[in-house]
Amino acid sequence: MNKDIKLTQEIVRELLDYDPETGLLFWKERHHKWFKNTSAKYSNIRNAAIWNNKYKGKEASTKHKNGYKVISIFKKRYYSHRLAWLYIFGNFPLHVIDHINGIVDDNRLENLREVTNQENHVNMKRDSRNKSGITGVTWDTEKNKWIGNIFYKGKNIFLGYSEDKQILAEKRKQEEQRLGFHINHGRE
Repeated sequence: MNKDIKLTQEIVRELLDYDPETGLLFWKERHHKWFKNTSAKYSNIRNAAIWNNKYKGKEASTKHKNGYKVISIFKKRYYSHRLAWLYIFGNFPLHVIDHINGIVDDNRLENLREVTNQENHVNMKRDSRNKSGITGVTWDTEKNKWIGNIFYKGKNIFLGYSEDKQILAEKRKQEEQRLGFHINHGRE
């Protein structure tokens, strides 16, 4: 099949079933119009029957190494959360899809929201390299104190120094609230 086909809600709904409560996408029975005649022996009808026997009713997504679920349609790979969005709303999102709870393979509709890149950056998990256990709080070896910072709209906002990292953690949370960060920001 031609990989230059532009996916629409109609095509996606013909090929897939989406369960908004589980976030899973399943292959539907595929019509023979989507298959080529590969030889005189293998007609598009036979190729469709072989494909349907193997895939119909099975989960369509596989997990990518980045943790997101992906689906290949017509030899092109799509993120499952973007296909779910197309399936429900009729268009691919203009911006990014944020997984509200931070679990990138949880594609339940209630866990997906379209946001700008900037909005997505205020709902991020704590960096895996963080050693303090608190986003934006690090140890300054020169001053022998904790230092607090928050990065927002391309600027670093200095929150101060303290011998007690919990003081900076509280300052950081207050600043996150003031700036409109998502409540889940900084989670593990």
